[in-house]
Amino acid sequence: MIIANDAAIDAALVGRPIFATTHATVGSGLRSPGGWTHTFGGGFIASQARIVTADGAELRSIYKASDVVVVPSRNEPFGIVILEAWSAAKPVVATKRGGPAEFVWHEVNGLHVDDSPDSVAWGLGTLLADHGHCRWMGRNGRAAVDAVFSWDCIAEQTESVYQRLS
Repeated sequence: MIIANDAAIDAALVGRPIFATTHATVGSGLRSPGGWTHTFGGGFIASQARIVTADGAELRSIYKASDVVVVPSRNEPFGIVILEAWSAAKPVVATKRGGPAEFVWHEVNGLHVDDSPDSVAWGLGTLLADHGHCRWMGRNGRAAVDAVFSWDCIAEQTESVYQRLS
């Protein structure tokens, strides 16, 4: 399963049949599933698509069932979705724009891509072509969440800023 948003849907338009999957899209402001089925027609991403609005345990289950999480935002200030993916030990395909460019380590815990359909397609194809490497990057993402983005780390960093300002 791949979790993606509208920009990843655009990647299907390149028409390369690289893999088949169930495609779950999480979020709002998304295209209609009927449009996806018509557009994909068994191409780059299989025609099984569903929109999921989830949180809590259901969202964690979706992440755990996925192979890759795609965050091809054209403007992403931080990228909490990436941390959620890494918490489930999933690698990410993220655009080079905004916050993710600073904390996604290319070829270590995910892939940096441009916000074009060809580039997103390359990222998906690259990760899915080597499942072992894909899982390794997911484990590295989980380690990054534990080491850098845990609540304890965030609290220490926040306290440090307050101490410098006082």
